Amino acid sequence: AVKGERIEAVSYIFCDIIEEMVGDEVDTIVGVSINGIAFAQAISSTMDLEMSVVRSINEDVGGHLSQVYAGVEGKRVIIVDDVYSSGRTMSKTASDLSAAGAEVKMCMVLVNKSWDDDIDGVPLRALIRAATV
Repeated sequence: AVKGERIEAVSYIFCDIIEEMVGDEVDTIVGVSINGIAFAQAISSTMDLEMSVVRSINEDVGGHLSQVYAGVEGKRVIIVDDVYSSGRTMSKTASDLSAAGAEVKMCMVLVNKSWDDDIDGVPLRALIRAATV
């Protein structure tokens, strides 16, 4: 079990990174289900921003569900998830949000298991890098 206080503590660091990287040029924090949602909620609450959720489904079935993008058109968004491995989920999420009319300002994860620092030109930031050397 993870204590809510730990999610909030980590989220304060995410908020600091957001302020450093994009300042106030953000409207909505988008949490990737399931594990990105708790971080997105804590960040959006701390920074008084809107929150949205995307649901990742099996890529063989066609990616993400479109109805989860309600309310992102014309918004400047930051995508939050727990782990970045191959980059497929984050890349698809960023692409789908852009297609829905959002401007993706940054992607953030707790752990980056790769050497990627951006996703199709969008900055990728992590609290921890755990990539194979």
